Amino acid sequence: MPVSIHVRAADPGRVDIQAAVANAYAHLRHADAVLSPWRADSDLLRVRRGELEATSAHPWLAEVRVLAGEAEAATAGLFTTVLTGPDGTTGFDPTGLAKGWAVEGAAAYLE
Repeated sequence: MPVSIHVRAADPGRVDIQAAVANAYAHLRHADAVLSPWRADSDLLRVRRGELEATSAHPWLAEVRVLAGEAEAATAGLFTTVLTGPDGTTGFDPTGLAKGWAVEGAAAYLE
């Protein structure tokens, strides 16, 4: 998902602001590496294919799984993460929830 960060500050070129923006982008890239249903090497797809035990995956996968379960319970199943992915397999796909979760984490670097 394309993301841009626009900083409004008296001096947006400050070193601390540049570092915060770099950290926010790094966070988003890492979230993509862990949670992407499009990257064959993501922890998400490796777990779905049985190549990686869920307990060995990055902890973010478990965190997002818990949040997804809460959303599914709160909506009486109207929200679901059991979807068919781009690879044609059906399984856990937290894409919708994970995008917002990742952006929230990235935004914390900019506070």
